Amino acid sequence: MTYAWWLQNPNNIPTYPATTRTDPDGHDAQWYFQAAYDIATQAIDNPGSFGLENTFYDVHVGGNDRNKEMLLYADHTQESDFIMGHLSRFSK
Repeated sequence: MTYAWWLQNPNNIPTYPATTRTDPDGHDAQWYFQAAYDIATQAIDNPGSFGLENTFYDVHVGGNDRNKEMLLYADHTQESDFIMGHLSRFSK
C-alpha cells in the first residue's frame, strides 16, 4: 500500500532526490492497492497460527511478548536474544 500511495502521490509531494514515480515493472498504483487487498484478504481467510489473544491483558503481559497477534518483531539477532544487550557493547 505504501508503494501504491507513493506511485499515486495524491498530495504531489516531491521526491528527494528527484525521481519519476514510475514502477520498473510497469504496474500502476491501482495494481499495488489490489495486491495489498488480495494479500490481506488471504491472511484473514487463512491466518495460520496468527489470531487475536483472548484479552487485552494477554497482548501486553510481560511474559507474552511473542504471542499469536505478533506478525513481526525485531528484538533479537542470531547472536543475541536481545538487541539492546547486543548493541550495548558497541556504544562504549
